Amino acid sequence: PRPFPVRAVRGAQGWGVRADAPLEAGALVIEYVGEVIDTDEWRRRNRAMTKFCPMYFMHLSKDLVVDASRKGNASRFINHSCEPNIEVQKWYIAGSPRLAMFAIRDIAQGEELAYNYRVEWTGEWAGGQRCRCESPLCTGGFSAPDRRAAAGSAAAKQQPHGRRAKGGGTESGALARLLAKPCRRCRRADRPEATLLCDGCDCAYHLHCLQPPLASVPDDDWYCDSCSARANTGGEGGGGEGGGEEGGGG
Repeated sequence: PRPFPVRAVRGAQGWGVRADAPLEAGALVIEYVGEVIDTDEWRRRNRAMTKFCPMYFMHLSKDLVVDASRKGNASRFINHSCEPNIEVQKWYIAGSPRLAMFAIRDIAQGEELAYNYRVEWTGEWAGGQRCRCESPLCTGGFSAPDRRAAAGSAAAKQQPHGRRAKGGGTESGALARLLAKPCRRCRRADRPEATLLCDGCDCAYHLHCLQPPLASVPDDDWYCDSCSARANTGGEGGGGEGGGEEGGGG
């Protein structure tokens, strides 16, 4: 089989993964693989870990988890970022669910790969995992609730939501970069004035590409299908270290 165009590297802050070749937006980067276990076994393994243990769990479905701790590939070393360049998608191959990572923008050879872990932290936030991605959009932590409380983030300072186009306005540098993301449906990065950003994960959609299409940007918070489904089911995605309800990643 053709090898994935990535390589694991070790740096000052631990393991990470870099692109071994230029990647175009929408390209398959790597599959997240490991042992497939049920949620009871996942909870048993999770309880046996301390906050110093790296966790390589990712939910495959409501009842199944991929554990890459003992068996896996370089995908388990991909780090978190609040401004990611790849995303995790669930695909069904011959009826079986698989987790694959795709580029959400063009990625240069040698660039570090990162996705948003979206950890659901169930303990005291003071003991949660802090983020050190150093992005202008960094929320300070892996947990989704912390995104809402990140008054110090560049986007939050510019706009209450910081993730949506309000036609005709002058956008901040951080928000302009978000609005330049390719649309999830058509994969084109154009018409920022007609681009809607999910308030959960910052993915971008053209208003006319949505089903049904929208005539204008809504005033209230808006969530993509993935984030809406996660909210309704209590969360399936994830990654991270340090005791989150959804584990995974480096």
